[in-house]
Amino acid sequence: MTQTHTGLAHTVLVTFKPKPEYQDKFAHLMQSVKEELPQVDGCLGVVVMSSREEAGVFTVLEDWRDATAHAAQLQRLTQSGDMAHILGMLREAPGTVIVDRI
Repeated sequence: MTQTHTGLAHTVLVTFKPKPEYQDKFAHLMQSVKEELPQVDGCLGVVVMSSREEAGVFTVLEDWRDATAHAAQLQRLTQSGDMAHILGMLREAPGTVIVDRI
């Protein structure tokens, strides 16, 4: 889950804060992400974490082959309606940060 033969992966951190009534459903969704996202073309790996400091908050670390592969996945989620479904379960928009490993 680090480097490819062409250089560093495109690494994304996404933080999700689900509404209280969706806590259990969102935890199940995060389990699915952990299992299914690595099967998506261009995904090099994923780690799903839950906050110890703020109950019900999840952070996902995604490594992608490149920004294009990541953008293609976001487009698939949007076109399928899955993104709207996810956003509807959240208290606020997901926090997304592109990071470099040092």
